[in-house]
Amino acid sequence: MAPRAIAVAGMLVFGLAAPRAGAEKDPASMTVDDIQACVEAAAPQRSTVQNGVLRTVEEDTVKESEAKLYWKKQDDGLSRALIRFSAPPDLRGSAVLLIETEGDGDGEVFMYLPEFRSVRRVTSGMMSGSMFGTDFSFEEFERLYGLAEEMETERDADAEVEGRAVFVLRGTPRQEEDSAYERIVQFIEQERCLPLRTEFYGAEPEPAKVLSTDPAKLEKIGSAWFPREVVMRDLEKGSHTTLVIEKTEVDVDIPDRTFSQRSLSRGR
Repeated sequence: MAPRAIAVAGMLVFGLAAPRAGAEKDPASMTVDDIQACVEAAAPQRSTVQNGVLRTVEEDTVKESEAKLYWKKQDDGLSRALIRFSAPPDLRGSAVLLIETEGDGDGEVFMYLPEFRSVRRVTSGMMSGSMFGTDFSFEEFERLYGLAEEMETERDADAEVEGRAVFVLRGTPRQEEDSAYERIVQFIEQERCLPLRTEFYGAEPEPAKVLSTDPAKLEKIGSAWFPREVVMRDLEKGSHTTLVIEKTEVDVDIPDRTFSQRSLSRGR
């Protein structure tokens, strides 16, 4: 299966980022594949479980939800991810399941809403919609876990974020993918190969959304660095959602059935 160049964005949010004391190669000579390999080198190989709080701020309104986030690489090498909400009461039990599929096609995304008591597939027309009132869309959530279709990716000129030298990767979704974005630009810290910023562009020259993490808010667990907080800003709406990670567990035993449609509706 071909490597997914956009997968590094997922490592920013859900703790799949790898630490590096420095790239083995001269940064100036590194290719897109080299940069991606640097990011993935020390990533957790089995699973992660995280407890998070999402706070969405739009004008004077603040909405808060709590969720548990699961990721696991199956025996076949394909990954699955799950986010299950526990609060507020009207979201309790709601869940989203992402399944990576073999080949170059899109993965599968399913949603469960307790009020309907049924599992529904998230169609392509729904992917750009807000995920449970946050500033994350279903497509972005899929991309954050690296489960979206591979993109055409090129390396742009290096830059700086928060005073840190970064690689810049520009990804272009394929036309048949039916993405909401024309390009996605990632800024990856050169010293440790940690994604610090991701910009999502529509037809306009300015980004529609920006995902970022504060380099000062990183936590080392085992051999990997994990962000304690990330922010998705919707520049068109003027709103933002902050994901605060309260607890992270790495390489824990998660039953495969956790990532099934049946378990999605059963809540376990």
